[in-house]
Amino acid sequence: MAMRISIFDGIRGFFLISMTMGHLSFVAPSMIGRNLHHTSGFIDAAQGFVAFSGLIIGLVYGKRLLSRGEAEMRRAMTGRVLMLLRWSIALCVAFVITIPLLPNLPAFLTSPLGEAPILAGVLAIAQLTPIWGIDILALYIVFMLLTPAVLIALHKGRWRAVALCSFGFWVLAQTGLSTVWMQMASTFIGLDEFSLQLGAYLNRLGWQVLYFGGLAVGFYMAQDRLDVSFMRTRAALHLLWPSLALIGVFYVSKIIISQGPSEWGDLFEIAALSFDRLDMSASRILVFMAYLYVGAWVLIAGPQSRFPAIAASARGLLQVLNSPALVFLGQHALQVFAWQAALVYLFAAFISPHLIGEYLLFSEGAVVLATLTIFIPAALNSRFQALRKRQKFVPQFQ
Repeated sequence: MAMRISIFDGIRGFFLISMTMGHLSFVAPSMIGRNLHHTSGFIDAAQGFVAFSGLIIGLVYGKRLLSRGEAEMRRAMTGRVLMLLRWSIALCVAFVITIPLLPNLPAFLTSPLGEAPILAGVLAIAQLTPIWGIDILALYIVFMLLTPAVLIALHKGRWRAVALCSFGFWVLAQTGLSTVWMQMASTFIGLDEFSLQLGAYLNRLGWQVLYFGGLAVGFYMAQDRLDVSFMRTRAALHLLWPSLALIGVFYVSKIIISQGPSEWGDLFEIAALSFDRLDMSASRILVFMAYLYVGAWVLIAGPQSRFPAIAASARGLLQVLNSPALVFLGQHALQVFAWQAALVYLFAAFISPHLIGEYLLFSEGAVVLATLTIFIPAALNSRFQALRKRQKFVPQFQ
């Protein structure tokens, strides 16, 4: 098995495009962007991005653990975490400096800085409070810090202990206690005076299920123990229909809840909580698993389907996800992610004020063109990596 399977990078590249368009839809009218985001009933790109990032980490660093041992794996992971921390610090500093200077920003982009931007930046660097747009990076850093211990535990066969810990933390997130504790801590140390709040926009205790679930699958693949032949059986086909039904029920239910009448009262609140995104509710995990199953079936068994339309669609999807453009984005995910976060602020400041709501096509075009700019940081990083390799190679001949 190759150290890194290109289709996973392609899938992650697709999630980056979806994430960019979804985030831009917050500051510009965009039906495409909204329907790629969780507000219209779909699972959002962030869930897929976190899960597939865990899968790739499990595959790459799991191989390193198996072939070179614990010490080498820890060394490589430490280097990766330090790089992420450098990016996180640079982004926090850049955002704290530039956000107060940008015009026309909506409140949801500026409110995380509260009334003390420098303090907010310090807390964000310490991974204690979020800045809008880069909160997933903080999430990712915390998970990466725990990854070596989890990989070693999986290698030693402690799958049940890992699963039990992950489930226990997820249950804690569902109780809301972690949020209450963060609010109490914020009040105790006086952050309320600056309109700041400890904690993360996305509850790490809930979202860790996606990352470590992906990590476990990736490590399973690193051991060459993942058998996908089941997906080509009749039993797998029978499981496809309830998965599709679940996706449909979730989609319709989410739209009904989001557009339901205010007279629903407590019923509305209960229904909304069942689809809670911040703590990663059971409903969201269930429908995410349904999407994953349908996607896996289409990619694995779909090309051999006896229905020509399904087979042709599956082969077309494989070609798209393996396309050089999407794979390229996925291989430079960190740089693309950083740019898409900054892009939302720049778009809101300088482009959104000039978009007229009645001309939706013009707005959609602006969002699409802005999204295409995410290839710029990927290209720059590719060029930078090539130059570094060349500099390391040349001295050998001097």
